[in-house]
Amino acid sequence: MELAPIDIGIIVLYLLLVLGVGTYAGRGIKTFRDFSIGSYKFPDSAMVGTVAATWIGAELLFGLSEKVYEEGIVWILIFFAGAIMEMVVLSRLAPKISRFKGHLTPAEILGSWYGDKRVRIIAGICVILLSVGTMGVQIAALGIMTQELLGMPALYGMVLCTGLVVLYSSLGGMKAVVATDTLQFAFFIVAIPLVAALLLQKAGGIHEMVTKAPAEHCSLLPGSNPGKYIFLLFLFMIPYADPTMVQRALAAKNEKQIANS
Repeated sequence: MELAPIDIGIIVLYLLLVLGVGTYAGRGIKTFRDFSIGSYKFPDSAMVGTVAATWIGAELLFGLSEKVYEEGIVWILIFFAGAIMEMVVLSRLAPKISRFKGHLTPAEILGSWYGDKRVRIIAGICVILLSVGTMGVQIAALGIMTQELLGMPALYGMVLCTGLVVLYSSLGGMKAVVATDTLQFAFFIVAIPLVAALLLQKAGGIHEMVTKAPAEHCSLLPGSNPGKYIFLLFLFMIPYADPTMVQRALAAKNEKQIANS
């Protein structure tokens, strides 16, 4: 894909904007607590932004699009049902984390709950392994995007974009992450509907798109093995609060803020 200079300039400007916002927001860090969860002063808009931007990752943007393209609208149902269930359950579960206010990590919460240092160590190892796997997916997606959009080797794109994130995160901690998440969310709510509308127009409209799509792709239970999709539906509806969401709950001002977010 060949982009016009103005397109490349917009991408570069966005990356610099993210770096600048993250670095500026993270100034004044004095303690490890400030670095880890901030100072409980995030406004509601920022908390909504960081929760949404954390939730909407590469696996959702690329994974959902790919599965819908390959197998049809059944995957929209699967992802949507999972999202609704998580919002319903987590909006009730997250406020209970407030009893652990002052803790910095999920591992610290579990260690405190069970009163055993070994539990904290095991939980910490699990969080590290999960984070390494998740970050691997995100970094790979960054490499693919920079290769497709900017024409640079995927490895260079991975190093460039990951280095940018590591830089502002290391300098500003949670404050920097929340600020950049809010910025990304602001772009999401404009860019995703805009891109969707443009692609739909290019496809000739909804009627044309549905007409050209294989009939099986328009079925809620395609193929000869509908049980597979029913199983996946129930699997995706299992609520999942990963360490990043727990950390957002620990950084919230109060129970109401994190529940609404």
